[in-house]
Order: sequence, then structure tokens, then C-alpha cells
Amino acid sequence: MNIEFVSKDNEAKVFDENNNGKKINNTDNIEEILIKENVIENMEKEIEQLKKDINNYNKSRRIPTWLPLTMFTILPLIINPIIMNELGVWNDIISNTILGINKLGPLLTVSITGFMIIPGSLMSLSFLLANKERNKYQKAREIKLEFLKKDIVNQRELLNELKNNKTLSEENKDFKVQKVNDLEQLKSLRACLLLCEHIAYNEKKWYKYYQEGKLAKKMEKYWNESGVEMAKDYFEEKGPILAKKYDKK
Repeated sequence: MNIEFVSKDNEAKVFDENNNGKKINNTDNIEEILIKENVIENMEKEIEQLKKDINNYNKSRRIPTWLPLTMFTILPLIINPIIMNELGVWNDIISNTILGINKLGPLLTVSITGFMIIPGSLMSLSFLLANKERNKYQKAREIKLEFLKKDIVNQRELLNELKNNKTLSEENKDFKVQKVNDLEQLKSLRACLLLCEHIAYNEKKWYKYYQEGKLAKKMEKYWNESGVEMAKDYFEEKGPILAKKYDKK
């Protein structure tokens, strides 16, 4: 990352976060160039991390949502008869039971199984909700990665344009030490990535707003015009895919 630069006449020296320096040509737009390099470097790091996270998620083993309920239902049906047969009480007779079963073994097995279905169902439900949350987060990663891959091409073109502008005014030839103020552009990048997450988490609802022509009105309270346009572009591009995904539901 470019942190600071020192310039005089036609030369400048740029320092990174480790205080390593590199010499470049001094130009009127030198700070713009260094800021753009920082933005691109951040984007490259984010792309690499997203690729790793997506790959790790795809490789990870997820517990099936039906497994807890199945286990909590089947295990009592298997274990209880074995234990009660070993104890020799499976066929003990009990009179006047509500379920109409007069043998101790079957009665306890049915009762325990019925009771265990409750925690099994709750665990399966929690797994289902957790998987849905992880799937949304994975969707957010994919949208962010797609956005970054496209936008980094534009950013590199802008950087080349800046570097091709080699003008140097007399006032910028004086000795100068200056910090690279990239905060606003990096905040803008973070905002775009945050919007990608919101699109992933609200895709169905926002797609409906987009179809109804209400997306801009719904978003304008929380997002600026460029954010609204970014969301519109996403739904316009993904329209055919989203129509198959949501319109039949």
C-alpha cells in the first residue's frame, strides 16, 4: 500500500506501510495514481480471499438437516429394545395404559421415541436455518467476487489513463512530502462490497421491487444513487436467472 510520497522536480519517492521506497515520475496527478493503486491492491487481495473462502465452502462437509431428526427417532427404536431385552423386562405386562399397549418394552420405546422427536426436530430446524444463513453468506461472496472481477478491469483502465497523463506544473515541482489520502475511495469500495451482501441477503425481496419498479424508492433511504444503479444493473443482468428461480414460487 502506498502510504506517503516525497516529490521534487520530475522525481518522486513513494513509501509503503513497511517504509520501503520506490522511485517514480512526478506528475500533477501523482496522488490520484497512488490512490488508484491502493484501491486496486485492496481489490486484488479481496478477490484472492473470496476465491479461497468460496473454494473452502464448496469443499466443506455439511451435516444434512434431516440427520438429527432421523437419529433421534431411530436410535430409541434400536437401543431401547436391546437394553430392555438384556434386562429381561421387555414383555412385562402393564394394564390400563393410555396407548393401549400392555407390554412395558413397546410402551417405553414408543414413549421415548415420541419424546425424542421434539429435540430432534428442533436440531434439524436449527441446522436448516444455519445452512440457509451459510448459503446466503456464500451467495454474498459470489456476488462480491463477480463485482470485483468486473470493476477491477475498469479501475486498471483508469489507472493507465492517469499514468499516461504526464503533465507537471511548475507549482508541483517544489519539494513536497504528502500522505496518500485514499480513505474516501477505500470507503467507497467497502460500501460497494456491503451492498453486494445486502443484495444477496435480500435478493428475492429486492427482485420483486425491481419488477414492480419500486427498487429505487425502497433503496434511496439507505443508499446513494450509485448504489441504486449498481443494484439495478445486477437485477437487469440476472433477470432471466432470477425469473426462473423466483417467478414460479
